[in-house]
Amino acid sequence: WDLAKVFYPLSRVGESIYRHPCPTDKPQGYFTGTPLGSVDTIPAENADYGALPYRALAFMGYNCADEGDMARLCGYVERGGTLILTRAHLTDTTDLEDVRAYRLHYPETPFSFTEGEPAFAEDTVNGVKVQVCTNAKAGEVLARTDGGQPLVCKYSLGKGEVILFNVAAYPAHSAIRPLYEEMLRTAAVTYTEEEPVWVEDVGNDVQFTVYDAEDGTREIYLIAVDWYHDPAAIRRATLRVGEHRYGVEMPFGEMIKSVIRDGVLAYPHSEDGEVLAIDGNTVRVQGVGRVTFTLTANGTQKTVTLDFTNSPVQEISV
Repeated sequence: WDLAKVFYPLSRVGESIYRHPCPTDKPQGYFTGTPLGSVDTIPAENADYGALPYRALAFMGYNCADEGDMARLCGYVERGGTLILTRAHLTDTTDLEDVRAYRLHYPETPFSFTEGEPAFAEDTVNGVKVQVCTNAKAGEVLARTDGGQPLVCKYSLGKGEVILFNVAAYPAHSAIRPLYEEMLRTAAVTYTEEEPVWVEDVGNDVQFTVYDAEDGTREIYLIAVDWYHDPAAIRRATLRVGEHRYGVEMPFGEMIKSVIRDGVLAYPHSEDGEVLAIDGNTVRVQGVGRVTFTLTANGTQKTVTLDFTNSPVQEISV
């Protein structure tokens, strides 16, 4: 779970969310921003990887290489997915003491990529000892050990690829952890850069999540989570819509819901308003009292303030 701090950097697993007296200068509990976006944790024995919308999957802790699971994962990669793992994830050893001591048995799997049964020898990575596979098949070498052995290789499989750490070690092993975390970050950045609409420059103090509707509308929710800082400060993020980027400000304690469709972006400046739908250049909104909205399209931006006292639902044009 600690490896998930790549995506949830301020999360302090196991700590209380609130304390008395409450510190005003550091994160508490699970509160954290999501600078790379949020991720899902799913069971390795998922029944249908073909139905999952994920661009990449990464093993984090122990895994037993069940034949059926490996076959489904292979199908996921062949259809265009990316799988990140170490050779330790390919063991069928289940005895806890053997696993802790890396006395592992490796059955044949679609991700073995060796000439025969894997053979290991001790090497070092940045001076830290680790058991490295010495008979790995040739692939694109992304990193090497201190001794020059292939440490991380990329293998093509169908339309997808496998990023394999050629070591008998799990990702949290000190020899490979920094590099494994780097691979997770690289995958996140690579695939989110391909998204037509995304959030950038949120830092560690703003959390966001993204929802897609069947009609092509994308909704993005942003909220500041650094409640232990001065609430008067304005938190900021950048929304990328196609080739254009727009700054969004978040008063503390206000969740900002942005709605994007066909290049048009609209959002209220407080939770008193909401964007209901976008149809062409027309934006339908609702609210209570006076609410300010920002609308953008094709690099242009305008801000309007509406009074909902006598009409709770209104339309505005971009």
